[in-house]
Amino acid sequence: MATYADYTKMSPEQLTKELNNTRKSLFEIRYQVGNKQTKANHEIANLKKSVAQILTALNSASKTTKALESEDKTVQNASATAAEAAGSRPRTRSKAKKAE
Repeated sequence: MATYADYTKMSPEQLTKELNNTRKSLFEIRYQVGNKQTKANHEIANLKKSVAQILTALNSASKTTKALESEDKTVQNASATAAEAAGSRPRTRSKAKKAE
């Protein structure tokens, strides 16, 4: 059984495969316990814990990706705004101030 630290080092594709395999194993163990083929009740808890850790790692990876994309957009917008400000003309006085 892998630990959460191991899951955080995996790519999202690897995590998805691992999640599917773990869920399949969980189903098989539940079936075996239900049919009195095995007494490995403790395996159910371990597999459920693994599923939760994998899902947490997947969620964390997706949030990190979204945050990086958002940060890139913010940097691009700031660069565009700075470029526009540098290329714009200085403001002229309004008509009300000219009349005074």
